[in-house]
Amino acid sequence: MPAHLMYTQIAGMTVVAYLVKLIPNVEGFVILLTQTITVLYMIYYILMFTAFLRLRYDQPKRHRSFKIPGGKFGAWLVAGLGLISSAFAIVLAIYPPAQVKSEVGSPIVYISVILALVAVVLIVCFSLYQLSKKHTDWVNPNNKFAPFIWEIEGLKKPGKALSNVPTTVMSKYQAQWVCQSSVLISQTNKYPTTLLKLMKTTRFQLMKVK
Repeated sequence: MPAHLMYTQIAGMTVVAYLVKLIPNVEGFVILLTQTITVLYMIYYILMFTAFLRLRYDQPKRHRSFKIPGGKFGAWLVAGLGLISSAFAIVLAIYPPAQVKSEVGSPIVYISVILALVAVVLIVCFSLYQLSKKHTDWVNPNNKFAPFIWEIEGLKKPGKALSNVPTTVMSKYQAQWVCQSSVLISQTNKYPTTLLKLMKTTRFQLMKVK
């Protein structure tokens, strides 16, 4: 096991032990962890609903296996309900319960600890993401990851794409890592303009898969 990981675990457990010492009992600490996880889950759901809305605007013509009916109104209705529900769940998770004094100490400690734990997790995640952009040596060159759809379409970064190539078709190329020229040509009967453009603009070499 890497030494740096051991040091990180030791530091993390030290912080956890210190937090347990501040709480009157273990049950209160478990409640804090449970509510913190709830808040983090809801944040992830908020990100997913937001990403769904953005895809509706960035890739409006993309054919998918399932599409929420009603156009933009239906999308905003479903995503809006999800966003409101997630935000309400966060409020309920942070709101101090009636037994907070006996199990945690005070409402201020309860709210502060939850927000602090959430902040630590988010800071660590975003920090690692930013560092990964600079330290390309962290990536194992032997691992072959499938490209993103925007990479297959030849875009330099995620953005608005008017492509109508179905997600299933894109996923097929992602799984194969390379595009079969014969498959692309056979698909041009249904998606001629987009696929011909895809063949010209993609930065991945077109080659036959054995």
